[in-house]
Amino acid sequence: ERVKSRDANSAELLMYAVSNENPTIGHNYYRLQQKDIDGKIQTVSETIDLFRDNQGNIFSLSPNPSHGLIYFQAQFSTPVDLRLQVVDMQGKLVQQKSIRTEAGHFQQQIDLQSLPNGLYTISIRNNTIQWSQTVTKQ
Repeated sequence: ERVKSRDANSAELLMYAVSNENPTIGHNYYRLQQKDIDGKIQTVSETIDLFRDNQGNIFSLSPNPSHGLIYFQAQFSTPVDLRLQVVDMQGKLVQQKSIRTEAGHFQQQIDLQSLPNGLYTISIRNNTIQWSQTVTKQ
């Protein structure tokens, strides 16, 4: 969605907000681009992957790639108990924790700093939620 600038030549910090009223089930990718007066387009954010399940829950991991600290963020429609697991590419479980969330926004830091660089699969599971994403630790 395109949002028109309030002041094309502002030296002040301007805040904008856009909401996707019809996100699809599955992956929804977002990034912020800026179009200057001269028509030049510049990407000014990383691409963010928000995953929406069929229950209306939304999940994301960022940044990806990361130097070790990753943030799992979610929006839950009801309180949930989850199991968070980090598995390396050899299938070895390298981290695990149980999480209790309330309905609404939730954030959990995942620390991979002590692990070697490489690919890891982070999964969130319970009886009704099954979600995972591969992240790169640099």
